[in-house]
Amino acid sequence: MDILKGSTDQTLFIELVDSSTGLAKTGIIFTDVTGSYARTRSARVAITMATLASASAAHSDGGFILVDDTNQPGVYRIDVPDAAFATGAREVIITLKATGCKTVSRSISLVNIDNQVAPNNLSTTDVNGVLEAYRSYGVAAYEDTEIIKADTTQINAVVDEILLDTQEIANIPSGWTDEEREQIRYRLGLNGTATAPTDPTPDPIVVTPGTGNSTTGYYTVLDSNLDPEPGVTVYAKMLDAYDTDTGFIYSGDVMSSVSDAYGVCEFTMIKGASYRCWRTSPTPTAPISLIVVPLDAETTTPLKSMVRI
Repeated sequence: MDILKGSTDQTLFIELVDSSTGLAKTGIIFTDVTGSYARTRSARVAITMATLASASAAHSDGGFILVDDTNQPGVYRIDVPDAAFATGAREVIITLKATGCKTVSRSISLVNIDNQVAPNNLSTTDVNGVLEAYRSYGVAAYEDTEIIKADTTQINAVVDEILLDTQEIANIPSGWTDEEREQIRYRLGLNGTATAPTDPTPDPIVVTPGTGNSTTGYYTVLDSNLDPEPGVTVYAKMLDAYDTDTGFIYSGDVMSSVSDAYGVCEFTMIKGASYRCWRTSPTPTAPISLIVVPLDAETTTPLKSMVRI
């Protein structure tokens, strides 16, 4: 139901039914009723109830009377106070609680346009109301667009971080030998081949292989210049464990490992389990790496680089 903002002398008809039987409730008078209304983002306001001389009496704020208990049983008239329809809100809810009846609430939209007035009779105020309504819609649409732009900016930032991470891994410092660079690319899966480089000497990454249902997951820790960063503590915590045929169960202990001279740190991880990993502090802080160890992982598993922000 729509009512023009600022309207006065508004009367509603409400049907009251028995709280037990659900049938129309007759014989209710104003002293049996608690009336209330609440406007958008405002507290409940009590309606002072009073009787009306008849169903056709002039409007009186809080007036209440049955319409016709014989021919329209359960139908009652309520005269709503003018303050309920004042400008400054988009909706008002009228509620009546009556003894022995189910509580009834009526939601009313407060609008800027009187839909009971023919278009060719619109006043300047009505036209301005229409324009204001369209302006409000335009502002809302603009705000939605700005939110989308902000979200897009955040997405682009994440994509940039991913691209940066890829560049960090690919651009291995030039001070290393070709053999070292080739070995690291192979270990980090950047060569796109399953064939290891021929006799890579020396091998800067020395990782202790896992055994049985465990694998050694290892991180390459880099500083802000993308150089290997030794002496950094990296933490890992299991989120869940794949317990089918592994013999391992979930452990919530926080593991830690300190990066070596090549920025490499190791963790013994369970195949099929998932982990949350981070650097620097025992309490998880950004950036956080979420990983799932493949069930068919080899004895060692390279993980995403940890880069200082």
